[in-house]
Amino acid sequence: MSDAMHRIESQTSGLERVFSLAFYGNAVNEKMLTRCIKTNCVFPFNMLYARPFQTYSMSTGVCMKAGANTGETLVGHADFQLGDNVVQKLHLGNFTFYSRSVVYKERHVFLAPNMFATAYNGGAGSLMFEGTSDYENYMENGNRNMRQKSIFAI
Repeated sequence: MSDAMHRIESQTSGLERVFSLAFYGNAVNEKMLTRCIKTNCVFPFNMLYARPFQTYSMSTGVCMKAGANTGETLVGHADFQLGDNVVQKLHLGNFTFYSRSVVYKERHVFLAPNMFATAYNGGAGSLMFEGTSDYENYMENGNRNMRQKSIFAI
């Protein structure tokens, strides 16, 4: 008795052993997979689906130590003007001020690239690659077309 058959007998119940022996020695091809689908039978292997070309536009975040030692936002001259429009019965207010953020200690500030996504560019479609021609087409054109094939089955 082969080592694989011995493992099947020692680790499974009777019904599982019958199904394992039925699959053992069968070629895994399109016909066999179609029969599994029609009879609602579990495939005798696992599949992994991947979308390796998802791309996003990313933004940079600013991380810093809190406190006035790192820097401050300085506020200059502030002005508020109030106006009336008696025909439309509106009061209009305009607030103007000048401000600048000043960093005193640059070592307390860190720019974190690719911190959060701001836009989706492509690569998360619902169609599967079917051959090398699909892959070559994808590599030539990039993922500008949102409806192109983007899923690999491994």
